[in-house]
Amino acid sequence: NAAYYSEQVQQTTVKMLNSLSAGLNVMRPSMMETGLESVAYNLNRKNNDLQFFEFGKVYSTNGVGKYDEQQHLSLLITGKTSLDNWKSKGSKADFYYAKAACERVLAICGLKISEFIVEENDKLDSVVAVKVKNETVAVIGSVNKKALDLFDIKQPVMYVDIIWEKVTT
Repeated sequence: NAAYYSEQVQQTTVKMLNSLSAGLNVMRPSMMETGLESVAYNLNRKNNDLQFFEFGKVYSTNGVGKYDEQQHLSLLITGKTSLDNWKSKGSKADFYYAKAACERVLAICGLKISEFIVEENDKLDSVVAVKVKNETVAVIGSVNKKALDLFDIKQPVMYVDIIWEKVTT
């Protein structure tokens, strides 16, 4: 998975000096990869309709001795969001479902979204940044094919990354 990170992410990644293995030699730069591991694990066991959340820290650096640690809440949604019934098939997870989930979390926290800005992202397609008072507090998007292929995931996965420290201050 290390080959997937862009040049910029590799430059800001916090590396560990005495790691136990090559796979665990960096501090988590993003919540997405650990979430996708859980999605892949469940999909391989025929659990195709998933709505996960993960709360934890991500780490970055801007040079020696300049480290940043942030709390994030990530949401991963894939498969159907409602069950089939006699009248209709269940609806599938899409960008708008993920956007509504993000809006609801921010509303519960007492925040009013000021705007959505379309952005580019190495790991996501159809990306929007969620702004509150001109500050990005969340990112919403569909995990791109390159990232899904790394985890051997064959169905679309929606991803929401909320910067928790910006939501609770």
